[in-house]
Amino acid sequence: MTGVAGDMLRRTRDDLSRLLGRRVGVFLHDGVENISGEVVGSVRRYQGPEELGGRLIAAADRGERLPAYRGVAGDDIPGEIHGLMSRLRATGVDEATAAQVERAVLERYRTEFLGREVAVRRDFLHSTRFAISRRGETEAGARRLVDDYLRDGRTRELIAHDAGARTGDWADRIELPSVLRESAAGAPRPGPFFADGTLRRLAGRAELEHGPLPESLQRAAARIADSGAERDAVDQATRLLRERYETYRSSALESVYRRSLLDARAGFARQGFSSDVVDRLAPRQAEAFTQSEKAQRIVDGIASRTTDGWFRQVETVAARDGDTLADRLARTFRYQQAPLTEPELGAATARIEDMGRSLDTTQRHLDELLAKSPELAEKTGRWQSGIDTHRGIVDRLSDLVHARSAAGEPITRSMVNDALLHGPEANIRGYEGEIRMATRLDGVSDLGAPIDVVTPAGVRLTGEVDVVTGDGRVWHEVKTNDPASQASARKDLEAQVRRHLVISHSNPEYWVDGEPPQLKLHFVNGVDPEVRSSIEAIRIEDETGRVVADHRVEVVDES
Repeated sequence: MTGVAGDMLRRTRDDLSRLLGRRVGVFLHDGVENISGEVVGSVRRYQGPEELGGRLIAAADRGERLPAYRGVAGDDIPGEIHGLMSRLRATGVDEATAAQVERAVLERYRTEFLGREVAVRRDFLHSTRFAISRRGETEAGARRLVDDYLRDGRTRELIAHDAGARTGDWADRIELPSVLRESAAGAPRPGPFFADGTLRRLAGRAELEHGPLPESLQRAAARIADSGAERDAVDQATRLLRERYETYRSSALESVYRRSLLDARAGFARQGFSSDVVDRLAPRQAEAFTQSEKAQRIVDGIASRTTDGWFRQVETVAARDGDTLADRLARTFRYQQAPLTEPELGAATARIEDMGRSLDTTQRHLDELLAKSPELAEKTGRWQSGIDTHRGIVDRLSDLVHARSAAGEPITRSMVNDALLHGPEANIRGYEGEIRMATRLDGVSDLGAPIDVVTPAGVRLTGEVDVVTGDGRVWHEVKTNDPASQASARKDLEAQVRRHLVISHSNPEYWVDGEPPQLKLHFVNGVDPEVRSSIEAIRIEDETGRVVADHRVEVVDES
């Protein structure tokens, strides 16, 4: 943090340290955790922030005493928050979005304030432990002493300014003003679920091509070099090893990005932002995380392990067939680099054209859904972004094939495979299935709804629901893969079902009329009987460890 805000934060911390030093000695009270727990627990009992944004701004404009906010006295709301609110209003965002953003900002301020209050309470008790012990104070007396200290005007002012500075820092870090300006200008939302351009930027393929392989793959390259094959075969085999690593790395990068995006969407939705703002904020946060050293270590680890597993399988098959490792890999490399035959080129062209027609059909069904339910327009941005992104993929691939064909240049298998790396057909089928299901269901109230919960063990689970009906009473998930491929995806599918069951049951915010949402899993193209049985048998446990027998997923065969 730099500039005025940074100086203010440093001054605040210095003032707080001096204040603590003047008032108390060194101390750590045994009841710190209990007291902190009470403060944290009290946070959950405060009322919601409805309408506070407007009240806060209006009161400030009239020069009146500021309203109270969820247990934080009105006088504790500092000028930093007023300044931030003014900056956000100046973006020109519409009134409804501005009110939602103000509530989210104030919710963040409230969290920061109470967090700082807990920290100051802890620091105070830490500083006065021995003094209180010598005075023979009881635990109740110690609590009264710290309560008096926290009610002190100077203390509350310091906490408020610190919380305000932290809130402003958070708003700048997530680029909230920029996002609101984009929204006010009507800029298209980014493609939140298949961010093709983002993933290309993150992949850094050119840098990868010249960088060293991970240690485990360097050992694999050494085994290739020592296999006794000709130099050309060794070079080709090593290139295939690197290309396979880059392919797996791209897949891992997309997986990490998508997971981060899902978590970000759930977090911003919980903070009260509108879906339009969520869809603009979440990709920024997901991209920033994916570029972090932590995420890159995760990506590199996944890609290394997957590539190493593939390499060992090739090594085993080569040994079984009496083939040298390098020769086996080199043949695969040459096959991928060879030009497509006429029949293969015809099949690839037909595949591209089929994807184009599927996109046309998907777009038409989306238009029909919006004509039927225009109130869902804000909720369908993810589908439109996905359709537009895949349209770009198909167009680029079509242009590549036509341009090289017209110039008499070869089109290799790897060119087509790289262009189809992320399985656009499956993604297009997914959009189509979800849109058609939303069209068929009555009482649709939400689409792509982010969901989350923090379990009693402190683990945060996140997810999203394809279609929500009955004002939250029913959650619908849509699957478009064929029965023949469902067995291979069974483990991931079961994990998703279990996560949705836990979130829907453990988070009372999603309950309607005293009941958790009902979960339905729709298989558009039919369902494998064994997969169906395993999903229907899934049960979860509540916080006491008791099996919740009556909360399960209903499997629906839509074929």
